[in-house]
Amino acid sequence: MTVNTSTAGTFVRFHPVKMRLPMIAVLAALIAFLLLAPAHLESDETLANTAYRQMLAGNTKAAVALYRRALERNPASPYRWCDFGEASLQAGNTDMAKRCMTRAAALGPHMPQILLRAANLAFALGDTDSALSYGSRVLAIVPDYDEIVFSTYERMGIPLGDITARGLPDGRAAESFAKYRVAQTSR
Repeated sequence: MTVNTSTAGTFVRFHPVKMRLPMIAVLAALIAFLLLAPAHLESDETLANTAYRQMLAGNTKAAVALYRRALERNPASPYRWCDFGEASLQAGNTDMAKRCMTRAAALGPHMPQILLRAANLAFALGDTDSALSYGSRVLAIVPDYDEIVFSTYERMGIPLGDITARGLPDGRAAESFAKYRVAQTSR
């Protein structure tokens, strides 16, 4: 750095080569961080996709660990809670699966996709009451999922009386279910 004085005042002139050194050091540190810490840069979505591939390959233990990391990255995501819950169930940890299902539904109380996944987890856990409750909540939100919910009830062998008593939230859903049953019997 050179200090010049003149009649116009004092000014500082920076030497171009000396200014490059701090910039090079900053760039080198950034490159080192990017190369040495890639785990910090993975999104929860990337981790979940990798975990899903591990599940498909039959590597449940690795999938559970990856889903746990994805959940740690984004604990406010009901999708990550569903992912971790489903993997936990696959690994035989039913208590964790149940806690995850409950948390996912609490974080996504108006998200039919989350409630459907929670219903499926509940059915897999043998918790018919919760499954019917989640299914009923889906039916109350949007009619687009009616057939999916009804076929799930049917696939899980839920008695008709239980479906009509606890699995249909309102008259619209009951009417839709009646139409679904008629269509099923005419096939």
